[in-house]
Amino acid sequence: MDLMPRDLHVLHVEDDQADALALLARILESSAAVFTVRFTLVGDLEEALSALRAESFDLILLDLSLPESVGLDLVSRVRNVTQCPMIVLLGDSQEDLAQRSLETGAQDYLMKGRIDSDRVLQSLRHVVEKSQLRSEFEEVLRKEMQVKDHFLSHLSHELRTPLAVVNQFLSLLLDGLGGDLTPKQVEFLQIALRNTDQLQGMISDLLEVTRADAGKLPVRVRAISVSTLIRETVQDLRARADGRGLTLEAKLSSGLPKILADPSRVLQILVNLIDNAIKFTPAPGEIVVSAGCEDDDFVQINVEDTGSGISSEGTRRIFDRLYQEDPSLDEGRKGLGLGLHICKELVTCQGGKIWVHSTEGVGSQFSFTLPLATTQGSSSTPKTSSSQLHGAAREMGSRIQGLISESGPGASSPDQEQQSLNEKSS
Repeated sequence: MDLMPRDLHVLHVEDDQADALALLARILESSAAVFTVRFTLVGDLEEALSALRAESFDLILLDLSLPESVGLDLVSRVRNVTQCPMIVLLGDSQEDLAQRSLETGAQDYLMKGRIDSDRVLQSLRHVVEKSQLRSEFEEVLRKEMQVKDHFLSHLSHELRTPLAVVNQFLSLLLDGLGGDLTPKQVEFLQIALRNTDQLQGMISDLLEVTRADAGKLPVRVRAISVSTLIRETVQDLRARADGRGLTLEAKLSSGLPKILADPSRVLQILVNLIDNAIKFTPAPGEIVVSAGCEDDDFVQINVEDTGSGISSEGTRRIFDRLYQEDPSLDEGRKGLGLGLHICKELVTCQGGKIWVHSTEGVGSQFSFTLPLATTQGSSSTPKTSSSQLHGAAREMGSRIQGLISESGPGASSPDQEQQSLNEKSS
């Protein structure tokens, strides 16, 4: 099956007009029977980056000898803007860059002094067909994930009510309202209650991702004291850390300014990160929560532990939806793999970013930033800031592929849940 498009829009980045015309002639000569080519020719990198931001292209032809930059740096800078298929053009003295350019992000290369029609057509077909096959494969995976997500979302709604009833009655029995209990019965009921609590947490995570997909994560920003929030959270979780033989402390820079964020969402992020640190840090271990001004616009918050650490593959994928490290590596790694993904969505919705540095066997440091509350924004929830954040959440929801989709018939929708939350808070 021929996957080549009939029309090919090519961005040609070349400062030498003679070289540009020579390559254009070869492309037109070799491809006339296969497709029509529309060229946009620019002479320097800045023009190229502006063009890439302004419109879409099917292919980039990038000369690695431009006036303002030479070599692999050109490939990296283009890749920071787009993932469009790229063929690099090398001079006779740059042959050593061929393989390295492919490793940096190019799909193929052409030697300027050895360009013939057959080689040009072969390169064009290879690059574009590979890109289209990848797009089709990703689309198939996305559709498969949507089917799975729809099922999980519907299931989570259906399980929510009966599980809440089970949880409630277990609590009543443990409180002695059903009669006296033997120590063994108390032990069994406590095990059952812990597991229903874990299931309720998983269902809540699924519903949060559903809201993210719909762009309806409720975020109500206002100027808050991050120092107070961190101290209170550490105090609340210290007993749990003590019970596992760990020390948990807060180290905060003095005079931290207020941030513009939703206090309940920041609390959710902190609890998730600290709870993970407690889970994955063997005794005797240490967990430190710190915060300081990253620059004039953001506060950076860190949760650092001396735990088991994360693999190099894990650090790249740890915030992916449903990603989990190999459970056999640590008995504490239980759940759906949604907690850190939700943290990323919540940080992004509030205008920050989140990342991790980790060394296996040494520990991990999770860091995230949140914007400072400016003088103008220090009053209660400015309408402009709130609408901007909700708009960002909606845009993020439409951009992220394969999150949990809307629930099925008979289940409460994220809109209904949001209305209920609004009624409770008013």
